Amino acid sequence: MFVLIIKIVANLIIYAIVGSIVGPLVICLWRTYAAPKKSEPMRGRPLDPSLPSGAWVNVNHHRSAEDKRRQIVDRSANMAQLFARIVGQYSRNRCFGYRPLLAEDHAIQPDGHVLRKFTLNDYQWLTYEEVNSRIAGVAAGLRAIGVKRRDVVCIYADTRLEWMVTCQAVWRLGAVVATVYTNLGDDGVLHVVNQTEATHLVTSDEFLTKLAPIVDKMPTIKHIIHMNSGITDPLEVVSGLFTDTQRESIEFHSFQRIEQMGKELTEQSAESVATDESIGGDETALLMYTSGSTGVPKGVMISHKNLLFAVRAFYAFADALTPGEDIYAAFLPLAHCLEICAEISFLSVGVPVGYCSVHTLTDRSLGLQKGMKGDLTLLRPTVMAAVPLILDRIMKAITDEVDKRPLILRLVINAILKYKSFCAANGLNTPLINHFVCRKFAALMGGRLRFIASGGAPLRPETHRFICNLFNVKVLQGYGLTETTAAATIMTLDDESVGRVGPPMDGALIKIDLVDWTEVSDTVGESPVARGELLIGGGCVTNGYFKDPELTEQYFKVDDEVKWFRTGDIGELYANGTIRIVDRIKDIIKLSHGEYVSLSQVEEKLKLMPIVANVCVYGNSLNDGLNALIVPNRNHLEALARSVSKSSQMDIKQLCDDLEIIGKVLVELKEFCVNSGLTKVQIPTKIKLCAEEWLPDNGLVTSSFKLKRKALQEYYNNDIKPLFAS
Repeated sequence: MFVLIIKIVANLIIYAIVGSIVGPLVICLWRTYAAPKKSEPMRGRPLDPSLPSGAWVNVNHHRSAEDKRRQIVDRSANMAQLFARIVGQYSRNRCFGYRPLLAEDHAIQPDGHVLRKFTLNDYQWLTYEEVNSRIAGVAAGLRAIGVKRRDVVCIYADTRLEWMVTCQAVWRLGAVVATVYTNLGDDGVLHVVNQTEATHLVTSDEFLTKLAPIVDKMPTIKHIIHMNSGITDPLEVVSGLFTDTQRESIEFHSFQRIEQMGKELTEQSAESVATDESIGGDETALLMYTSGSTGVPKGVMISHKNLLFAVRAFYAFADALTPGEDIYAAFLPLAHCLEICAEISFLSVGVPVGYCSVHTLTDRSLGLQKGMKGDLTLLRPTVMAAVPLILDRIMKAITDEVDKRPLILRLVINAILKYKSFCAANGLNTPLINHFVCRKFAALMGGRLRFIASGGAPLRPETHRFICNLFNVKVLQGYGLTETTAAATIMTLDDESVGRVGPPMDGALIKIDLVDWTEVSDTVGESPVARGELLIGGGCVTNGYFKDPELTEQYFKVDDEVKWFRTGDIGELYANGTIRIVDRIKDIIKLSHGEYVSLSQVEEKLKLMPIVANVCVYGNSLNDGLNALIVPNRNHLEALARSVSKSSQMDIKQLCDDLEIIGKVLVELKEFCVNSGLTKVQIPTKIKLCAEEWLPDNGLVTSSFKLKRKALQEYYNNDIKPLFAS
């Protein structure tokens, strides 16, 4: 990053000088002679114009039915049929890309952790036809080892080509896929497997190590299929981890053997596993387990019809994509509904999917051997999906690096980004900035990226603007939940706003349960038409929670023959039909003096502090102030310790418990909060520095790294009580 910034500093300074002269003139001429800015187009509308407080829909609600590309979805009764139609249309086009593993080494870090280092080949591609052949082989192999119609097959693996091939093969058999997040703790994995009563589990070699100590607690599992890297012997891997007794009760199969066995059976009998037209749209295709922020993971029953709806809804920006030329970079967990729907949607319009890994994503990724190119550099994608956590980290990493540079460089970069932001908001292009600045940063993402679809949580406006301006990409923010098949709203291509999640997707219905949340809203600009809890209706709403009718009844309602899901999110609906997510109902508390405070809004601000790696804010109605649990950034904490002459021999626990360091952090925190515009009641008055990292493995955050407030409160109960009492 340092070399990159030094290389562009000269161009930045030259452009800043030219821009300081030309910029004001351009702006002046623009304001004087440009046509008046058109009013914001309608993107959503009331389903019944006489009831604006009722359900809202996309402005093109059901008008796209004649689009030929959408007909490939509309004519399919289930997901297996959809893929068969996709193969028929794009048979010889590129479908899936992957990087074969050549070697793997293990490097021991100073802190004792073992870091896996990979040597990878360049991308190799399979056509739709070739992928279809592999799916047929895996389906036949799974059927041969006992997978039947409506059986549940668990997939416990990171995102990779074999994950999607397995999923499609299971659907072809009329069976059900149950997803398991790979960073779930042992209890979470056991809950998913045992609740589904799965007999077959598909995983990869690296997760066999996690399964070995707990597999005896999975009484229904009879077969484990493991995806092998190709550089180790599958039999040696299994025999080295599992006891003789375990190998007698469970049959282990390498993925390659299952696929080869299915291919041989198909050739011998001249019979393939055909798409079963009797698989109904209302049948369950996925048991997708949520991350479990309020307890154990909940299994959401997603039907074939739900998935078809979501795939079609993601066509919102398909018009901007070209089959064969655009490429989608897949690296989010396929156990996340957003990723699986996005991949199938892109494949259905002829956009190939290149599989990446978070460990090898960029040239600077720690999982790569020295000198290896990152996935994005070689793949050169044009579109990718991301969650706000990733985009926030990119922004923080770059701004932290820039903050270390000389003042003149910081001023130049900030001025250029503000200038580009102004131009983008007013429809002006910035070719010089794009060439001298954005192009160099865009090279980190492969150099061709045009679109980023963001979902999973609200994206902060500051991050939205920063990513758009720095990489010169279009960030399309959407909104959806596992319970709504990741589909509810998405921004349109011509929407230059930030902080909103767009209008309802085509076919989805949005309704606001009116509640006055003005105490915690920080609305900027126009006032919303309505504010309250968001309700989502239509074909995206799933069939409820697996084996939990009480919870299903609590959140899923049928009104006027429309199934609605109560999201628990507070949203604002604007006159043009777009939505803004304000908060979570459960994250709002009332202090002893009657003030309402949004804990998540305070946490969002605090996460921008350089010393804050993670934070959880607490408060209750018996106290008049907030307290904060803070996981410090280790480098910043050590630098702060040196500034107050603390010993370099102190470990992280000693630093976090040191009263002088805590006091210093608290002073910086209060100053930061005031400068960030937080009010007095929003500023934590007491803090606890936490030496422990919050991970899914220790149960303090979910598998998608959302805070588990109750678990954190219980874990730090002995520390929280004195904070409130003092």
